[in-house]
Amino acid sequence: MIKVANLTDVTYVAARMRPHDRAERLATSHGDDAVEAAVRFLHAPHLAVTIWKGTPIAVMGVTFSHPGVASTVFFATDQFKHVALATTRFVRRTLFPILVNYWHPPAAGLLDAAARRAG
Repeated sequence: MIKVANLTDVTYVAARMRPHDRAERLATSHGDDAVEAAVRFLHAPHLAVTIWKGTPIAVMGVTFSHPGVASTVFFATDQFKHVALATTRFVRRTLFPILVNYWHPPAAGLLDAAARRAG
């Protein structure tokens, strides 16, 4: 299941993220707390989480830091193999179009509706 990410989901995945994801989060933050760095993405309008057997596994999204500048966000736990296909499908079908069309921000409910279809 894929849904809009919330604080509980993001902190769960961030506390258990893979070492290379943790290194990336820390390299792109101003501190040394990977969970705090990950929680900062909650302001993003397009942040989703993949759930497997009731447990958050991967967080992915698109952020717009400045006009004309878009970035992607992704981090996951070691259980990512269980949700890799569904997550990749969601990224290709939902997040890539948002990224490609960043100058025409989609309606606020687009991510939520797409997450419901993917789940």
